[in-house]
Amino acid sequence: MRKILLAFIIVLSSLDSNAQKAYDDIEDFDILRKNWALVQSDECYGIISSDGIEILPPVYDHIEDFGIYKKNLSLITFNGKHGFINKSGEIVLIPIYEYIEDFDIYKSGWALIRNDDKLGFINTNCEVVVEPIYDSIEEFGIYRKRLAKVEKDGMYCFIDSKGKEISK
Repeated sequence: MRKILLAFIIVLSSLDSNAQKAYDDIEDFDILRKNWALVQSDECYGIISSDGIEILPPVYDHIEDFGIYKKNLSLITFNGKHGFINKSGEIVLIPIYEYIEDFDIYKSGWALIRNDDKLGFINTNCEVVVEPIYDSIEEFGIYRKRLAKVEKDGMYCFIDSKGKEISK
């Protein structure tokens, strides 16, 4: 995970945001967000403002519309890993996850994440509330209202609505 994060930081820091840019394609403005356009360069995507300011450099595999996961979040994919940006264009969840489930399926305000085939949860602020350490996680409320059954290394226990393990 550190290698991915380091590569991500190196790629972003090596880009000169003040240089004049040419793109292979520029989509219509206002599709992702008012006054923003999706741009493509070398089969990678980024975002520019209607003023020509680069919001995100074109280094992403994919950038989704806002509101698919949550109103103020857009899923971004970098080297096959997923994260989120907010409507200011800030990366609020570094794209290091293999998969991010929709919010509110397992628990209100939480989304299931998978990294290295391990599962955990983030909240709507894109903070990790349950580290991805579990092999399986069932929905909350199947056994008890505020508990979810989890499996780690062939052993089972429950986590509560705050993400804390409950052994019995």
